[in-house]
Amino acid sequence: MHTEPASRFVIAVFDEWQTLHAAIEDLNLHGIAPRGAVLFARDDPPGAAHPPSEEIISCFLAQTTELPFLAAKQRVRCTAGTLANDLAERAERGARRLAAALAAWVSREHANALQSHIDKGRLVLWFELAQPQDLDVVCGRLVQTSPHVVGMCGIAARA
Repeated sequence: MHTEPASRFVIAVFDEWQTLHAAIEDLNLHGIAPRGAVLFARDDPPGAAHPPSEEIISCFLAQTTELPFLAAKQRVRCTAGTLANDLAERAERGARRLAAALAAWVSREHANALQSHIDKGRLVLWFELAQPQDLDVVCGRLVQTSPHVVGMCGIAARA
């Protein structure tokens, strides 16, 4: 039986759009193009705090999907794409909380921590590794720029 390769993600949490922008700019300066998704439950505009970064982050936030999970104050949103689709599918299959859906890819403790960050209005970046050799640079740079969590997960590709 042939299994599709998993996409590997580095997960980092940021307090503000500005620090998320700075992290993505930093990776871009190291020759690593932004790929992945952002999960969030806030309605302040991403470009307001730091307009020069708008083009860099727009690939993440050009389109977002509202997910049917409850957060403390807002609905959870995710960059449109594979992660958003998989999370919405998990909600349709009965996951009532974001943490329950995320537990398919990360430990229950990590999923609960990510839910807590979202509930507090923080931004969760799921940065997709385009190439395995990018792992050291991406992890190293995100550990320096993210004040909270940096972790990893894999999501199986679909046929």
